Amino acid sequence: MINKTCHRVDQYREAIRLLHSYGIGVEAGIVFGFDNDTTDVFKNTLATLDRLEVDAIQVSIFTPLPGTPRFTTMKDRITDHNWSNYDFHNVVFTPAKMSAEDLKAGHDWVTNRFYRPVNHRPPY
Repeated sequence: MINKTCHRVDQYREAIRLLHSYGIGVEAGIVFGFDNDTTDVFKNTLATLDRLEVDAIQVSIFTPLPGTPRFTTMKDRITDHNWSNYDFHNVVFTPAKMSAEDLKAGHDWVTNRFYRPVNHRPPY
């Protein structure tokens, strides 16, 4: 289990508006591939980012790094031991609720759709 804090998305929009009013852009860090993630997570995340008017994103794939507790608990699901692929943009394990191909494609899709030209609105 990943100990993620509770997200209060409803409060994010107000905070982002306040930051924008001071000329501050907002970048969101997103990680896909947690055990509860299904393929719906990609569409839902993109819709939330658009609704919140986030300015930039850093999209990563969950990566169980060697030497961490998650690497140990996921050892039977690790499919890639080429450490150069442990860059947070490659799938190195078997996801719980989607295929590795779906996870990689979803990661790429969110990044590409977020930065599509129609999405380039003036910040703030």
